[in-house]
Amino acid sequence: MPTSSITICPEESLGTISPLLHGHFAEHLGRCCYDGLWVGPQSSLPNIGGFRTDIVEALKRIGIPLLRWPGGCFADTYHWRDGIGPAESRQRTQAESCGHHSVENNQIGSNQARDNFAEVLTDVEHNGAHVTVMRYRKPAAVIVPINWYEQVKGLLGNGEQS
Repeated sequence: MPTSSITICPEESLGTISPLLHGHFAEHLGRCCYDGLWVGPQSSLPNIGGFRTDIVEALKRIGIPLLRWPGGCFADTYHWRDGIGPAESRQRTQAESCGHHSVENNQIGSNQARDNFAEVLTDVEHNGAHVTVMRYRKPAAVIVPINWYEQVKGLLGNGEQS
């Protein structure tokens, strides 16, 4: 019977595993986003543009390498146009996340990603984290994520359609 052996050489490095593989996501499920990360700018809780100050500070302390929004399965049904314009004027939409159906009020949207979210998470980025806006996986024309990217970067006006 043939024999096998394994040799372990801990002093030899084969490469580096990217820390981006160990990222976090902000999913609109339960209280992760609403009442968790996001309380709105009018909240009595301390916040930065609607994002809870204590949560932002916690993200800095634990040194997250990546924060994806919208995260998880929620990204499958989210469309960036639902989150633009004045928050009080946004339509409620049906959302699905991990098989859980709910009404999404779209208070965290592309405008927050572009304005407040990016500003808040810039502090997190200074600690080595990357912030990524996620595109949903459901079939869509390529122009949809391109327009969303341009919207978040401030290149499109709020009325742009895709």
